[in-house]
Amino acid sequence: MESQSSLEFKKLKFSYKSPSIDKKPILEIDTFQVMKGEKVFLYGPSGCGKSTLLNLVAGVLKPTEGSIRVLGHDFDLLSSSKKDQIRGEKIGYIFQSFNLIPYLSVKENILLPLWMNKKKDTSSDNLDGILKSLNIEELQDSEVVNLSIGQQQRVAAARALVGEPQLVIADEPTSSLDKKNTLEFMELLLKKWEEKRFTLLFVSHDETLADFFEKKVSLEELNVRSGKEQ
Repeated sequence: MESQSSLEFKKLKFSYKSPSIDKKPILEIDTFQVMKGEKVFLYGPSGCGKSTLLNLVAGVLKPTEGSIRVLGHDFDLLSSSKKDQIRGEKIGYIFQSFNLIPYLSVKENILLPLWMNKKKDTSSDNLDGILKSLNIEELQDSEVVNLSIGQQQRVAAARALVGEPQLVIADEPTSSLDKKNTLEFMELLLKKWEEKRFTLLFVSHDETLADFFEKKVSLEELNVRSGKEQ
């Protein structure tokens, strides 16, 4: 039977192995589950382990103990190439720093993950819809260096969504935006969620955004150790 969860942590512990760092776990999560199609707001102050948790979900770090299942796959048991395949085909990332390539146009930045993943259809049908829904249709031939901060974040969101991922991870995506642009970005992102019903894990220290979500999770409460990130 196919799993109905997109993310599942069981008896998770993580500690860094460096001899210069305290070996006590900085993350210890007994159980945490995000179901398919849910939008979840995961919040906590700087240093509570958010970045470590996202690196575990992405497969960049491996649990010291326990397991993480991502879209039905036990990530820490997969080869690097298999992880790359799943990340490229099924997961979209919206980064805090946008990670746009300045010498490429808006359209080229958005299509970049599709070009890198040869199994994806690079037709313009989905691109046109995303450009329109995120209000950047007229900017598609512009260089990203000429865009405002708010426009750049919409391009970053479009890049994450163009491949129609099953899971979208948003890492502090509004931290560089003012109040007006934050509100516009949230409304546009959640409109796309309503249309596509992908799983959305939205991570932020800004608790004022919690009202956009039905499911809210405090990492400090979830983390038994609640230790500071190193």
